[in-house]
Amino acid sequence: MIELILSNLSNIIIVVILLAAVLFALRSVLKKRKSGGCGCGCSGCSGCSGCDVTSAPPAADKKKEPSDCCQPKAPK
Repeated sequence: MIELILSNLSNIIIVVILLAAVLFALRSVLKKRKSGGCGCGCSGCSGCSGCDVTSAPPAADKKKEPSDCCQPKAPK
């Protein structure tokens, strides 16, 4: 068992580093969404129509494209 671990140590280290990077990226996205931030990179813009997390549609029914995210909302 020790031989297997030692012979693949470089692979194990790379996988752990990649896994940590993915987890930190996911954590960042979730924190941003929880705080009401926009997922398209336009945080802080006043006309962001795709960022209302509380009223977001379930699943991918009305998924916004990143290019539409920061467009001002049309008056109703």
